[in-house]
Amino acid sequence: MDVSGGDPIPERSFQTQIRNNFGRPAQDGDIWMNLHRLAFRATATTAELTISDWASPVDLGGYVGQEMTYNFIEV
Repeated sequence: MDVSGGDPIPERSFQTQIRNNFGRPAQDGDIWMNLHRLAFRATATTAELTISDWASPVDLGGYVGQEMTYNFIEV
C-alpha cells in the first residue's frame, strides 16, 4: 500500500493475520484474513491510495492473473 499525498507513520501502522473462526474453537479449514493498517499524515489537500499485491514496484513476487478479495477498505 502506498499513499501519495501523505507521509507514513510507521509506529501507528501494522500488518497481522486474524483467524475468522466465527466464535468457535479453531479447526482445520478456518479462514485467515490479513489486516493491514497504514497510518499517515496528510501532506496535501488530496491523496491517492494504491493497493498492490506485488512484492515491490519492480518485482511481482507471485503469479499474474490471481484474483484478490477485499472485504472492506476504511478511510
